[in-house]
Amino acid sequence: MATAHVEQELAASAEKVWSLIEDFSDVSAWATADLSVSRSEGSGQGALRWLETAQGPMVERCETYDAQSRTFSYSITEGPDNMKRYLSTVSVRPAGDERCIITWGCDFELEGVPEAAAVQLMEGVYRDGFIANLARSLAADS
Repeated sequence: MATAHVEQELAASAEKVWSLIEDFSDVSAWATADLSVSRSEGSGQGALRWLETAQGPMVERCETYDAQSRTFSYSITEGPDNMKRYLSTVSVRPAGDERCIITWGCDFELEGVPEAAAVQLMEGVYRDGFIANLARSLAADS
């Protein structure tokens, strides 16, 4: 099992960042261009979202959700055949006035890809995709 982990400071309050990511069915503030929600059911823990991705359709389930500590985790229940046992956790914590730290990471298996390359790939998705898009959404909202 591989572990990918990215932690980055953002120029916004933890409350502001959380407001953009807390709705499991809304990925618009951070999703890459090739990722969209086609359907969702429920909210908080147990919620499901059906995603359309460049790699094909995917279903994710919200496994844990804690608004007070600004964290949630989710798993891929249906998706790429080579992605196994994926569990991602996202959290936001204050880091001073109008600053916060977002942490996005996962434990996973990516069959057919060397572990170091798989970790580099996932960390790039989080840092250069999801978190970079979130930073752009924050800048556009200022």
